[in-house]
Amino acid sequence: MNALTLTADYGHAALPALHTNAPVANLAKAIAAVKNENGVVGKDGHNQFQHYKYAKMEDILQSLTPLMGKHGLAVMQSEGQRAMFDDDRVISITYHFTVFHSSGEIWPERLTQTGMSRCRDSKGGFDDKAINKCHTAARKYFLLALFQVPTGDADDAYAGEKRRQPPEHHDP
Repeated sequence: MNALTLTADYGHAALPALHTNAPVANLAKAIAAVKNENGVVGKDGHNQFQHYKYAKMEDILQSLTPLMGKHGLAVMQSEGQRAMFDDDRVISITYHFTVFHSSGEIWPERLTQTGMSRCRDSKGGFDDKAINKCHTAARKYFLLALFQVPTGDADDAYAGEKRRQPPEHHDP
């Protein structure tokens, strides 16, 4: 079988070519194990302006980081492309993610996620945290998708843990 070689181009720095026939069994098994062991992350954050609840990044990391370590997984994030729109009031940044396993396996495909943030207020002032917000948003949604993390209210999180318990068996 011939390997299809992909060149990873992360801005100005080029990484070694990745091969699509590279083994990923340990990596896939570890991702599946994290998915299996992780429960519901509660929506404990509250947006006061738009009145909605959300899962906070710190809660997602507290849930996933120990499991990722336990199963030998690491995720690296690097900036790919920036774009400004809405009369330069909003920035979007596409990030590339590399998923590693302690066995040395690396996910062979370029995985991407885009973060977006308002970078100018109504008076035209620049938000110096806009790039950090893009970084955090992209990482948050990448991790949620990679590990298929369910999010819900605190009551939903508790119910989710109860759902994970094996059903009781009653003999007739």
